[in-house]
Amino acid sequence: MKIELLNEKYSIYKVAHDKKGTIDINKYPFLSLAITKEEVSVVCETGLFNDYEKEESGWILFRVLGPLDFSLIGIISKLSTILADEKISIFIISTFDTDYIMIKEVNKGKAIRALKRSGYEIMNENT
Repeated sequence: MKIELLNEKYSIYKVAHDKKGTIDINKYPFLSLAITKEEVSVVCETGLFNDYEKEESGWILFRVLGPLDFSLIGIISKLSTILADEKISIFIISTFDTDYIMIKEVNKGKAIRALKRSGYEIMNENT
């Protein structure tokens, strides 16, 4: 299976409920928006979003090359186990076609080595 390392740095933002309507989804090359009655979370490139309550920055993003069929089982389980064995915390985003795995940038080299040892091909690993 191929995994692409995206070049940008990402942040996870906590947004006030009354600000969720001000998010211009066309402004961002990558945007994940999760809204529950308890919270609003935004993931996008660091520095592109500025109306937030809290920010967790320093993340990079791996994209599992898809599209992935909904009948596939264990993709995230296997990837998360590989990274957990290396003591690497993850943040997962799933879309209709694929999955994204976020890790702290400081763990980039360790994550790439672990994934490659497990048979994954990493694209753009030197970016």
